[in-house]
Amino acid sequence: MNNFMIDKGYIFYLDGILVPITPSSITTKINNKNKVVTLINDGDFNILKEEGLKEFTFDMCLPAYKYPFARGVLLPINYYLNMLNFLKNSKKPFRFIVIREGAIGSSGYNTTMLVSLENYEIKEEAGNGRDVVVSVTLKEYKNVKSTLFKYIDIGAQAIGTALSVATFISTKTRDSSSKKAQRTYKVKEGDTLYIIAKKELGDANKCNFLKELNKLSSIHDIKSGQVIRLE
Repeated sequence: MNNFMIDKGYIFYLDGILVPITPSSITTKINNKNKVVTLINDGDFNILKEEGLKEFTFDMCLPAYKYPFARGVLLPINYYLNMLNFLKNSKKPFRFIVIREGAIGSSGYNTTMLVSLENYEIKEEAGNGRDVVVSVTLKEYKNVKSTLFKYIDIGAQAIGTALSVATFISTKTRDSSSKKAQRTYKVKEGDTLYIIAKKELGDANKCNFLKELNKLSSIHDIKSGQVIRLE
């Protein structure tokens, strides 16, 4: 635990799951796709292009004990290791969120984007006791854009012979995934964020995620008839 600087101003979520102990640092690598070409007798030229996909690396401590500075409910270490294994092998992007709180509780700039889990490395060291440290590398995910081609078979007939004419029509480039309507939930009598998270999101531990998403003062700060966001 000595290598982790606890900062209450940062909150990390991986696919809606609260990271129990805030990493002491996070490295964001912004790649570029610039290309250098060489022209005969004219030397090298740098062709500037848009920036590439961002990469995030950080060490995540999975505590074996309920430390006073840990966030959320203490869950078994295997819970988080199974989550990482699922995210690595699901072949689907997930939401990565970093909430940065200001000195007086106001939010600073936040990170929220779709990413893929590129790799993770599990470290067990004597100096960390029974705690486990996992080095995580995430990469920004962008939806694939494709150009749709339609094939039209036009039948024609000339001098008693059937002719087939193939025509390709290129349509506008479109996003491979359409935007989904924002999910909300109307609070009922007796509801708690714990119950809502378990019923609507399938994981009661996501109650803290709902609290931060809806800017609530606590997980109990809801009332009947209130509409809250689920994503």
